[in-house]
Amino acid sequence: MEKILERIMSTEIFASAVVVLLAVVVMAILEKICRGYIKRNDPDHRVMSMIRSVLRTIRVLVGILVVFAILQINGVNISSMIAGVGVAGALVGLAMQDIFKDLIMGLHIVSDKAFKYGDVVIINDVEGIVTSFTLLTTQLKDVNSGNLVTICNRNISATSVVCGIYDIDLPLRYDEDPEDVKKILTRAAEAIDRIQNVEYCQYMGVQRFDSSAVIYKIRFKCSPAEKWPVWRKAMTELQKVVVDTGLEIPFQQIDVHNI
Repeated sequence: MEKILERIMSTEIFASAVVVLLAVVVMAILEKICRGYIKRNDPDHRVMSMIRSVLRTIRVLVGILVVFAILQINGVNISSMIAGVGVAGALVGLAMQDIFKDLIMGLHIVSDKAFKYGDVVIINDVEGIVTSFTLLTTQLKDVNSGNLVTICNRNISATSVVCGIYDIDLPLRYDEDPEDVKKILTRAAEAIDRIQNVEYCQYMGVQRFDSSAVIYKIRFKCSPAEKWPVWRKAMTELQKVVVDTGLEIPFQQIDVHNI
């Protein structure tokens, strides 16, 4: 019994307990700081994801350091173990380089505030609502098809946050009276403006001159998530006006001259 008590009260056991206690205290302080930051600032989804990832990484590192410290205190030579861990770490690093690239890009997205949860963005030709974001992946809900698209952050080279402003270019014949076209398309813009979820719509005027048509522009704004339903309704209203007023949309023709 005395030997057991002596072993329990030995310097090695006491020092090991102190190391474990210090590690627990350090982690408790870090977690308390994080909770206080979250409570004060109410960070968005991206920052929350980063905080959780950093805390998980710190826990793993602290755990490894505690194990090494306890082994060293109890007379275990950890030099060879550290060397082995270094070699293993290099191999793991090579195997996980894509994950590290994802993490780095994820941190860039968070620090640059490139987009946030709920934004409609264009990434790799996919226009969708950001439904999930971590430091490894970004998930979009395609606004056209409704498909969920998951993109590894390392594959994100550029992002565009969609503002919800869309243009309709209407080609008309050169011999149409510009003033009549203005009145007709202004009426069409007013009809589009009355569509649900449209914030505003206006006739913008002549956009450009093509080889066989004058291109007129109508612009409207709506929620990017409602783009395609609103677009189809807007095109229907524009078609009604074109048909009712007799405006002609030119089509490509080939002139053949006999000599």
